[in-house]
Amino acid sequence: MGIEEAILQAVREESMEKGMEKGIEQGVEKGILQTALRMKKADFAMADIIKATGLTKAQIEKLV
Repeated sequence: MGIEEAILQAVREESMEKGMEKGIEQGVEKGILQTALRMKKADFAMADIIKATGLTKAQIEKLV
């Protein structure tokens, strides 16, 4: 493998790793929002939803 190929391979691997990290982060965020919505629909107190999810009151109020 030449130097150019090695550089391209390293860039590809780094890009793939960043993409996977971003995907995982988005999945976690989606899970938190889903949990907050379920708690809201189950009539949990706003303070409890905020404490459990780390979301703000404004973020929770936007959920439908």
